[in-house]
Amino acid sequence: MTRHPLLALLFFCLTLGVGSTALAAAGDADYEKGLALWQADKRSTAALPHWLKAAEQGHAQAAYGVALMHNNYKEADMKIAARWFRVAADGGIAPAMHNLGIFYMKGLGGLTANETIAAQWFQKAAAADDTEAMVMLAALHDEGRGVPKDPGTALRLHLAAAEAGHPIALTTIGLAMLQGTYGVKIDPPRAQLLLNDAAMQGSVDAMRILAKLYQSGFGGVPADPATAAQWTQRAAACGNTVICMPR
Repeated sequence: MTRHPLLALLFFCLTLGVGSTALAAAGDADYEKGLALWQADKRSTAALPHWLKAAEQGHAQAAYGVALMHNNYKEADMKIAARWFRVAADGGIAPAMHNLGIFYMKGLGGLTANETIAAQWFQKAAAADDTEAMVMLAALHDEGRGVPKDPGTALRLHLAAAEAGHPIALTTIGLAMLQGTYGVKIDPPRAQLLLNDAAMQGSVDAMRILAKLYQSGFGGVPADPATAAQWTQRAAACGNTVICMPR
């Protein structure tokens, strides 16, 4: 699951806000100027020249901000994003690592699609506790793409991401507890809790699974047609999206 660029930028700025405990580095002053401007008006691009100046001095956080501001699905901008995601990733910014992995997965930003390189970046980000990367890497291990097919490793990654509350991982583990996949013990009541958590965070697959679970009941989970209908309606309102928070 990839975040919408603006939401990712908001998360980035809230996480790395003014007063960050990061060590002082070249470009800090320009980074902070840009951050203050962005926080004053999140629709403004006034932060960009300051972040770009800092990024050109090797400031990893600023490079990540520049990359996010260009991650808008336009080809020319995506090439700029790819460049600065790489700088930020090399500087240790875990979300930049997983974004760079996605760029390699899909051949974005002028990069040649390469699932092996993508997996390497996902591995680095996952090692830094990035749950998005854990989910992406688990999917690759499930299918044997870019890495050996390894359901055991996939399960460990899904469990780690689920423990951190990632909705896609919660959905995967919840479904496994209904079906017994990955060798997981079938536990419908526990699955119900995980799927409900995932659905409340917008996992459309979790909504659909819950609807079926409540429609017929299973393994100690009582049938509840009214709740089933509610989840069916919420999932339908989301269409074909993966994560959705319908009103």
